[in-house]
Amino acid sequence: MAFYAGRDDFRTYRSKEIAALLTALERQPRAVVLFAHRNSLETLRRCLPSHLRMIETRRLGLCAMALIARVSG
Repeated sequence: MAFYAGRDDFRTYRSKEIAALLTALERQPRAVVLFAHRNSLETLRRCLPSHLRMIETRRLGLCAMALIARVSG
């Protein structure tokens, strides 16, 4: 995906690296997450702390995306 978007700042996380992904998401006010596996979106949704929310999700062919945002109290 990074190649097609012309970007070099994409990060890749495996499902066993969920803690590192959550740490990265907490550093940003908003982030787009792309999911390559069928159940990954729901897995992340269940793991999100209360101050992070999926505010938009979409199917992208065989993949999915979610916009994750920090929410205030």
